[in-house]
Amino acid sequence: MQTTTVSQLKTSLQACLRQVKAGEEVIITEHGRPIARLLPIAHPISSPEYLKDMEQKGLLKRGAKPLPARLWARQRSTALTMCPCNALAIPLNAVG
Repeated sequence: MQTTTVSQLKTSLQACLRQVKAGEEVIITEHGRPIARLLPIAHPISSPEYLKDMEQKGLLKRGAKPLPARLWARQRSTALTMCPCNALAIPLNAVG
């Protein structure tokens, strides 16, 4: 486990991320106190095992077929804005 300060992290972010990708943990300190911990992700989100586990838990349902190309070609509405939590689209004319 490596410890680094916020200022060191700013100048050596790529090196710290390489260490995390290699499986190491990096503790970030500010004024000598630990404030954050960088950890590698245990399961890559796109791995088949991870997706199967999520499906078994009922957290996702994988489709049987690929999405049709016309779905991606659809023109998107520009009349929507995202709320700060990025969880809800609100039409601009509904915002008072």
